Amino acid sequence: YIIPAFSSAAGAAPGSRDVVIERADTTVRFARDGTRSLQVALRIKVLTDAAVQQFAQVAYTYDAYQTTARFEHLEVQKPSGQVTRAGAAGVTDVSIQALPNVFTDLRQMRVPVPGLAPGDTINYRFVEHSTRALVPGHFWFQHRFTTGAVVDSESLAIDVPADRAVEARTAAACKDAFAGSEENGDRRVYRWKRSNPEPCLMTTLVEKAQEGRLDPPDVQVTTLRSW
Repeated sequence: YIIPAFSSAAGAAPGSRDVVIERADTTVRFARDGTRSLQVALRIKVLTDAAVQQFAQVAYTYDAYQTTARFEHLEVQKPSGQVTRAGAAGVTDVSIQALPNVFTDLRQMRVPVPGLAPGDTINYRFVEHSTRALVPGHFWFQHRFTTGAVVDSESLAIDVPADRAVEARTAAACKDAFAGSEENGDRRVYRWKRSNPEPCLMTTLVEKAQEGRLDPPDVQVTTLRSW
């Protein structure tokens, strides 16, 4: 939901190497009451005109019933080193519908990307805070690593109270991504890191999702005894 999928309407072939995701870092911190803060930061190099069209704006989708979100920064770096920053005035926050005639609390924050051209690098960061826990005192989280683009480095850090019983699962295909955990005072942090040199076809991913054949999430963390 962070990185736009390429579409034929934008002139890009699914699964093509139109961008390189140089860094994708997700950090989640859970409080004892089950609420959380989440930060997503990305550095993406745009290689083609098709990718420029796709990244005319970046978007972040969130559930307004239980979370608030804010755009922290977006900048475009030219190959010369020149940097252009997006202003807060251009940010829009709109209601969206996941399905026709089905109304939800989903909203999408959209940020225009200024002066983008092939060879440029985009840096941006969104932050989300939950205002209520669906199950007070408990939390859960799942994550899928990016497979539809070339990724140099993708990391995930999940920060939880050290005295909470937490089950953390990593899918067999991603076992090498788990970098372990460490405790610091009353907190414990689980870490994962991986790269993706060979992108999957976006058509394959979409078809699997439509047919209900997606593999389980790569990472699952929960305090609940039953999954």
